[in-house]
Amino acid sequence: MAPRGEVAHLGHAELLTPVPELTLAYFTELLGMTVVAETRDAWFLRGHGDYERYSLKLAAAERPGLGHMALRMSGPAALERRVSWLKSAGADGSWCDPEEGKGQRYAGRGANVRRLEHVNLMAADVRACREFWETGFGLRTYEIIRRPDSSEDGAWLSSTIQGHEVIYVRDYPGGRGRLHHVAFWVDSREEVLRTADIMSDAFVPIEAGPSRHIPIQGFYLYTREPGGNRIEVCSGGYLWFDPDDSPVVWTAEEYAAKPGWGARLPETFRTYGTPPLDAPPPSPSSGG
Repeated sequence: MAPRGEVAHLGHAELLTPVPELTLAYFTELLGMTVVAETRDAWFLRGHGDYERYSLKLAAAERPGLGHMALRMSGPAALERRVSWLKSAGADGSWCDPEEGKGQRYAGRGANVRRLEHVNLMAADVRACREFWETGFGLRTYEIIRRPDSSEDGAWLSSTIQGHEVIYVRDYPGGRGRLHHVAFWVDSREEVLRTADIMSDAFVPIEAGPSRHIPIQGFYLYTREPGGNRIEVCSGGYLWFDPDDSPVVWTAEEYAAKPGWGARLPETFRTYGTPPLDAPPPSPSSGG
């Protein structure tokens, strides 16, 4: 089991889109992110409070989906240890040169998202994915949805006291390795509500919210950017300071009863992911 503290925090995510210019406009004009660098077929963006040089890479592709996500290690030695573990586990990989990006001030535009908050992935075996991150990278699991046969419908993990940075949910239609959504943080629930107004005024359909999630108790709004990827704008949620406490484990029945408030999530929330199941999986990025 990897010790906690090897991973510092979630670094960035690469989204693939078949309509890059429209997707770029969604993130800059509606979410208020700033382009800090660009290449011939990619853009690097950040929220005004992101820790890293950039938190989002947009890349042109035939199908939507996640190109990759990156985690920042706590230092060079931690990075070497995690790479060594990946090799021992039989995971292939290669070193990549750093990509573009730099710091940026508050932009005062659109939703003004502050930072990348989490990435949610769809999996054929949620439990195996959870154990991979716990064993190999020391991520801590805060909440789990578990069935009587010990298989899992969801798991919320983080390298920090923040309730989630990496999430896995069961891919109910039978896929694997698809993107469920990428989430960006704003400072208050009021800003989530303001984002709903911004999306409505721009004629962007709202898939779910504003409402409050059961796990982690975050306040949310879900839309889809023009390329088809689901995007969440969120705020709130708890911080977990106790280093020894065990994760919250829900039964499928308890979770389905929705012991929270707000409208129920639509059926598409369980079934839709990118790329669509009739499409080939996205090609991995050539850069980190």
